Amino acid sequence: MALYSGGSSGNYERIFLSGTLPDELDGYGAISFDVMGLQNGGSPGENEPDGIGLASSDGIDCIEFISYEGTMTAARSSNDEGGSACDGVESIDVGVYEVGDNPDQSIQKRGQGEKGSDFYWTGPAQATPDSLNIEQIIGELIARPETTLFGTAVKVGTPQTPQYDRPYTWLDEDDDCISDRHEILIAQHIDDDEAHPLVMSGCYVDSGKWYDAYEGEYYYFASQVQIDHVVALYDAWYSGLGNLSSDEQSNFANVGTIEGNSMPETSHEFLAVGAISNSEKSNLGPTEWMPREAYHCTYLKKIVLVKSSNELYFTQGDYDFIKAREDECGSDPLPELPPNEQ
Repeated sequence: MALYSGGSSGNYERIFLSGTLPDELDGYGAISFDVMGLQNGGSPGENEPDGIGLASSDGIDCIEFISYEGTMTAARSSNDEGGSACDGVESIDVGVYEVGDNPDQSIQKRGQGEKGSDFYWTGPAQATPDSLNIEQIIGELIARPETTLFGTAVKVGTPQTPQYDRPYTWLDEDDDCISDRHEILIAQHIDDDEAHPLVMSGCYVDSGKWYDAYEGEYYYFASQVQIDHVVALYDAWYSGLGNLSSDEQSNFANVGTIEGNSMPETSHEFLAVGAISNSEKSNLGPTEWMPREAYHCTYLKKIVLVKSSNELYFTQGDYDFIKAREDECGSDPLPELPPNEQ
């Protein structure tokens, strides 16, 4: 376990773990440490959080790196000593803090599950040294493998996430001067009308023919077309995206997968639509907004494919809404979307 300061001092202590945790429940347990130097950030107005890193015993993997009162990047000590496998890793801010120095209280995790992401930070609450937190229940996962939509396993629950911070969109994934937005415009252009061919000016799409499946209208100028995130970024954020790294958030916002290494036109996350339907849909989920009836099933299947492939959660309401429409929509899969020709 490595302790880091968000200031100039970097890593200031390492604790080498050994032995076996006491079994409090089904093979899970907790231990406590007395550590000098932990602090609640820096002086007022300064961004000096403290961070705690958990690294593998072989020094290769950073298992988890958390911080409080802000995010930080783990660094070796000011004299280039110490450090761990978490060096260079950006922290995940726990998002809660305590005021004062009451030793009987602490910030801690609550929730129910069997892995770290099943729980959320809260506090301050009654401290429980050497024991699991009072409201931390080890048991059945929030995400149940048997929970399915259209035959695909999905996660149902409401994970605790930081406040929404919209990722930047429309980068150039393959560095060919054509942004991700314009890659989607190229892919979704309808090439069946000699009067409206795809017209580009350098790296940008100017005009062509696009069909807004949400409202059933055609558009002929790129300036009239917006790219909708089928799973709205706001919805995705509070479905678990907000707990992922900034790189994974950017990948999802730009190419539709948290892993990246793909092109946006191959993802069912993006749809070229008109401004009216995109504005009406906004950040709403399927229980609050649906496209025209003829597109209901395709739309719901896209949501399921995008969320399941990125391990994002469905609220119970959205899950029930889609589940009730499975029979009418059938089980035919969505087609694979090919990449643009280079």
